[in-house]
Amino acid sequence: MQGKTEDKIYLFHISSEKAYNKQQNKDIQMKRIEIFLIFAVLSFVFLSSCVVTLVDMREDSAYLPAGNFHETYPFTEGGVISISNRRGDIEITGWEKSGVDVYAEKMFLVPKTAMVQVFRKGLIPDIDIDRFEDYIGIKTESDPEQKTTGMVSYSLKVPYAINLDRIRVEEGDVIVSSVYGKTYIELEKGNVTVENYSGTLTVNVQDGLVDIGLVDVRNEDSIAVSVDRGEIMLHLEEGAQVDIEASVLTGTIMNEFEADTPSAENKVSFQLGQGGAVLSLTVSTGDITIKKGSL
Repeated sequence: MQGKTEDKIYLFHISSEKAYNKQQNKDIQMKRIEIFLIFAVLSFVFLSSCVVTLVDMREDSAYLPAGNFHETYPFTEGGVISISNRRGDIEITGWEKSGVDVYAEKMFLVPKTAMVQVFRKGLIPDIDIDRFEDYIGIKTESDPEQKTTGMVSYSLKVPYAINLDRIRVEEGDVIVSSVYGKTYIELEKGNVTVENYSGTLTVNVQDGLVDIGLVDVRNEDSIAVSVDRGEIMLHLEEGAQVDIEASVLTGTIMNEFEADTPSAENKVSFQLGQGGAVLSLTVSTGDITIKKGSL
């Protein structure tokens, strides 16, 4: 009788231990589910503010596409366009239509040897278009508290008669061709090319090359180009009627209209034809070349 009682007690202990283990396993499973759900929610919140990109191993950093923007706006000749861009190229070309076609390509920087890279959306710039009457303002917006890894390059087609009021870029190239009017370009680092252009032009570059081809220069036009470190190349048609003032602090001045060798002076003034429009060229460190013919 005592043996049966002990067997019952032993079986009870085994049953209780199994029930306890079962409950413990159930609690552990619930904990795992809770942890998974928390992780899933946090991952959703994190990834909703990020762009996850899979890339191949690469030896050097490179920019890859992150989307584009394309719109055409009604616009009349003689209107004003301004562009402010932190990093990226800007190309503006005249066409026969009255509207303005804006195409922009967003890109982001893929670091060297990256295979999986996570980018916060705030690091890829947005594009803001401000438009009213005969004015279009384009601005690249980026998070001021973050060091952006993105860039935006713009390509615009505009009416031939246009005023490009303050085309500003921190880093990139600016190309303007086949337009006339008034243009102001401000660039920190990069190159500026202005070809087949007529009108008033102001260009300020901190570090880079400015290459300009002028046509149909009129007496009322004013050309002022300033470069801190770099070079200015000015192309003029034969028979141009202009007054030119060129100066460099460290560098040379070459005028193909008057000589085959660079001037020994750091500042020169001369007149082509009967004179007329004033062209002012200034370089702190670098060279100035005035060439015959078109760009």
